[in-house]
This record gives sequence, C-alpha cells and structure tokens, in this order.
Amino acid sequence: MLLRVFKSNQAYNFLLVPIVALAIWMVSFLRPELTVAIEEKDAMLLYLPFLKLANLSPLGSKILALVLLLVLSFQSLKLNVDFAFIRVRNFMSSSLMVLIASGLNEMHVLHPVYLAAICLFLVIYNVFRGLQRSSALSNEFNAGFMTGLAGLFYAPAFFFFPFVWIGIIVVRKSPQWRDFFLALIGLAVPVILASGYLFVFDKLYLFTEPLQSLWVHNKKLISGDFPVQIYLGVLIVLTLIGTFFMVARNYDEKKVSSRKYFKLFFWLFVNALAVLVLIPSVSHEIFIILAIPLSYLIANYFVFMKRTLWGEGLFLVLISIIIYLQFT
Repeated sequence: MLLRVFKSNQAYNFLLVPIVALAIWMVSFLRPELTVAIEEKDAMLLYLPFLKLANLSPLGSKILALVLLLVLSFQSLKLNVDFAFIRVRNFMSSSLMVLIASGLNEMHVLHPVYLAAICLFLVIYNVFRGLQRSSALSNEFNAGFMTGLAGLFYAPAFFFFPFVWIGIIVVRKSPQWRDFFLALIGLAVPVILASGYLFVFDKLYLFTEPLQSLWVHNKKLISGDFPVQIYLGVLIVLTLIGTFFMVARNYDEKKVSSRKYFKLFFWLFVNALAVLVLIPSVSHEIFIILAIPLSYLIANYFVFMKRTLWGEGLFLVLISIIIYLQFT
C-alpha cells in the first residue's frame, strides 16, 4: 500500500515529496548541535559564502539545505520528463531522491555536496543531450565545465570527470579526440578562473588547502558506523536487484536510448563508489550523490515489478532503516 502511494501519478504526490522531506528532517531541526558541515580551511571558494550563512543562522542554513534537496528532487523529475527513460511518469524517482538523500541525519546541514549535486545533474543533462544531437561539442564542453564548477563547491566532485568521458563513449557512435579534449577544456576553465582570481589577490591557499585536505583520513562511514554500513548495503542490494531486473526482464523492451541512459546511471553509481573508496576524506556526504543514480535504478524496479508484495516489503525495509537512522 505504501509503495502504491509513492508510485501514483496523482497531483497530490507533488506535495507528498516536500512533506516527506520535512517529516524526516524535523528531528534534525530540533538538534541545534548539527549546524556546520565542514571547517572553513577545508571549504572550496564557491562554498565560503554559504559557510558564513551556516555560521550566522544554523536554522536558516538547515532550511536552505532542505530547499536544495527539493531542488535536486525537482531536477530528478525533470530529467525523466525530458528523456523519458522510465516510461511511466510518476514521482517515484523524485521521492526516492529525497528518501535516500535524507537517510543520514549528519547530512541535514548545508553541506557543499548539495550544491555540487545540482551541478552534477546539469552534467548528466548535457551528457544525455549528446545522444540526441549529431554534433554535441557544446554539450561536452558544458558537461566538463559543470564538473569543474561542482568541484569549486565540493572538491571531490572533480573526480567525477571520468563519468563525462564514459558518457561520451556511451552516447557517441564514433567519438573523436576533440570530444574528450573539449570536455577537458570545460573542466579546466572554472579551475583556471578561480585559481587565477585567488592568485591575483594572494589567496591561492583557499584553493590548495582544501585539495590537500582531500587526503586526510575521515572515513567514519567505513570504520565505525555500523547502521550507516547497513544502509549502504541495503542501497547496493536494491540497486543490484533493480539492475538485474532491468537486464533480465525488460531490457529488450526499452529503447536503445533508454538502455544507454541506465547504463550511464550505473557508471555514475560506480564512479561514486570509487570516489568513496579512493578519496580518504569522503564519507557520509557521498550518499547525496549516490542518490542521483540510485533513485532511477531503484525506481525503475519498483515501477515495473509485477510482484507487488516483494516491492512493498523491500520499500518498507528502506523506509524503516531511514526512520531508524534519524534517531541514532
């Protein structure tokens, strides 16, 4: 019954998404100690104004973080509307985006990863748009540029550039060297502009110190947070089930473009896991980026599965662990 409500395309579901988000975040609103996401010395250039806001008004910063999450939810919905890779149009993917991203109460703060994730949605949009155009040079440049912009909010986002090149390989029939080169130029432009600006004002350390802090070990997620490990395991299992379901049951029924879109979502999921494993400082915040591909891979499974009882059971497990995590 619960899954059926989220799968519905009724108009009230448009209001259900923010209501669910607010209900999950309500516990955090009552915890004033959860205020600042990162230290100022670790903040990238474009995040510094938001960090000052977080220090000025803890409650205001949390409200803004929730607003940014709802923007991500809207982007999730719009992406499927524009490219129609899940044929049934409903609010399932946007609901899962909010649920997965809201799971960890440590992330109910104004973290730079929310701003980076908004940029990464634009990366995905430009990569997907390349499949619909005979010449996608501008989209490839834009995808690289938005990756660089994401990195200026949240430094580990720079390491999602491999996804852009993988996207070029997947969507282009015969990619040329200039396709990859233009994406690389796009990545370099915001980095050069930001570092040049800081160099002129003798503040280059604002760029170099956050990059150095990437290699400082901070893996609470891996080392000592068992409930979060269980949560990550549940998400991985749901993703693998959803991927297997798509390949075994309805892969042949999907359009060629839809297959490529889902293949790219899976590669984004792999890229995010690689960033989690390889970058010592990356921890709980990676769930915000993981929520982007997982919301589609899992939504596709829930929307088209025929055994409703199985779907209701798995969805209840996901909801239960999210609720549990709010009180740990």
